[in-house]
Amino acid sequence: MEYYDAHIHFIYNCSSGELQQKIGLLEKAGLGGINILVMSEFPAEIETCLKMIPGIYHPLIDQQALENQKDPFAVMNLPHHLKMIPFLDARFMENRIEEKIKLYRQRGFRGIKLLYVPEEDKEFRIRGMEEAFGRTCKQSEKITSLIIKQASSLSMPILMHVDLTRYGEFVEEMIRIFRGPILISPILDIRERLFPVCWSAIQIATRICPP
Repeated sequence: MEYYDAHIHFIYNCSSGELQQKIGLLEKAGLGGINILVMSEFPAEIETCLKMIPGIYHPLIDQQALENQKDPFAVMNLPHHLKMIPFLDARFMENRIEEKIKLYRQRGFRGIKLLYVPEEDKEFRIRGMEEAFGRTCKQSEKITSLIIKQASSLSMPILMHVDLTRYGEFVEEMIRIFRGPILISPILDIRERLFPVCWSAIQIATRICPP
């Protein structure tokens, strides 16, 4: 089995030439491959986008950086040796979920990234789905479950950013219903009960580099 050393939020506002140089630095550092997390669809209003992006990244986000997210394959096809596996970042997806994920899978996206923050997360400075989209936690649960269902039916692994101390019961329910692989990130409490199809970052590291 192949392992990849890192996942990277694919946010950039430089030229393709400059980006290729940065990719070269990663290759020189010894990375064999990365998962790139790509927001291929997002709201027109940048203020809404920022409500669902951790505050630490806000200085990097402008309209050009968002537009660069739409098509990562042009960059992936540039000459380089680094293997890049695109994950669709579905944090802004709200409608036509089954149709959209199927189309993204056909385009070449291999997995799904979910940022599940239905309410404000003060630690990461994310305003949350309730403020960004005006929806309740139950409505966010419904939309997220539809994304997980469709991704699972297409055998797309899911990388999920979620606070298990607040939303662990919902995640447990999703794992029981949909049997596709789910990687939970970040791990906020490693004592949380984990399932055969749900791996933590710590578990992945242990499989790659056993103690």
